[in-house]
Amino acid sequence: MADPKLKLGNDIWATKQKSLLAYNDEGGNFKSLPFQVDRISGGTYVGRNGLVQYAASNEPRVDFLNNTKGALLLEPQRTNYTAYSAQFENSYWTKATSDTTANPTVTANAAIAPDGTQTADKVDLTAPSDNNWAVVKRDSINTGATVGSKLQQSLYLKAYDSSQVGKNVDIYMYDFSNTVYKTVYNYTLTADWERVIVEHTITGSNTSTNIQFAFGKARSSAGGSLQAETATDFLVWGSQLEKGSYPTSIIPTSSDAVTRVVDTCGSIDNLSTLIGQSEGTLFIDFEFFEQGTTSSYQMPIGLYNSGGSGTQNVRIDNYSGKLRIYIISSGGTIALWDSSNSISNVVANQRYKVAIRYKNGDSVSYVNGELYKSDSGAISGFNLVKMVFGYANFANTLMHRGKINESKFFNEGLTNSELATLTTI
Repeated sequence: MADPKLKLGNDIWATKQKSLLAYNDEGGNFKSLPFQVDRISGGTYVGRNGLVQYAASNEPRVDFLNNTKGALLLEPQRTNYTAYSAQFENSYWTKATSDTTANPTVTANAAIAPDGTQTADKVDLTAPSDNNWAVVKRDSINTGATVGSKLQQSLYLKAYDSSQVGKNVDIYMYDFSNTVYKTVYNYTLTADWERVIVEHTITGSNTSTNIQFAFGKARSSAGGSLQAETATDFLVWGSQLEKGSYPTSIIPTSSDAVTRVVDTCGSIDNLSTLIGQSEGTLFIDFEFFEQGTTSSYQMPIGLYNSGGSGTQNVRIDNYSGKLRIYIISSGGTIALWDSSNSISNVVANQRYKVAIRYKNGDSVSYVNGELYKSDSGAISGFNLVKMVFGYANFANTLMHRGKINESKFFNEGLTNSELATLTTI
């Protein structure tokens, strides 16, 4: 197999503010190939050490959550509507019971949090009597969510010590406008931090602007009773309430809602001498965070012409929940995988390894080790100078929402056998 002209990722990452470095190492000579990263807000990710870490504005995030080699994290804009995400001792959070037992108590900064700082709070919870509750809660979180939209509530939990492992905590979200509970009952505390997620879809006829979130002990079902259990001590950190079909990385707050904006990443060098104009092979290893809908359009990678329009490109996209692969030149359009080919829908959080060989009269696409389509159509008039990850170069739209594990570019067309090897998982 020929040496690639560009490599990115696969456990080799170099980042700084506004820049992610790909590289060329042919002949043992290293040349950096910078990509401009834009995200005009901070952000978090999981580092190699397993801790939540903080990236400055415009700093790329290489995330190691469930991935020892890391992946470029590209997320949509999201807002954490919980104003005090890690300060549960604050009066913002009410500590209450429905019977005469003692209210829960919270000790600030009692232990090491998932980000490695001593900011995790301890909750001491006296078990309430049957058909009652004892909780730490926040009423009236205003999200402005509309009917049909989804809310994601998440919280990090951990047993306070070994004697508390195996005890249970309930987590629930209450939609006041539509009188709907969404609950994780009897979550079992462990010795390690775990992020627990509650999802709720707004139903009924009301716009839900009033959400209550609570954790502690509640009824196991409507009219039901609690499990017999002694007092429970546990650690909490990182509460987040956001609108969306899946939860995103933690957005810390300390007095008000905070918004993290969308990530984009594109080459800033003119790559015309690197990108083959008559033939080449584009490879990417990635995943989507969501399948996508009829109104969504995501683009994990693309090569574009100097004008940045859609008139010349080699690209992969997710349109209406289906993966598509296109080659568009002045000589015409070649579809190497689209909805007309009866390919199954995109699967969220599934790894895809895709390679495109664009070559006059001999173009192919391989996905996860299999040939999906070949085309003998003509390619002509290319002037490809830019590579982007996560969005369409034209108008900086069509944002990808997912992770990029690795990418390579070859300025020649690899053989079918080489493509099968390159894309096998």
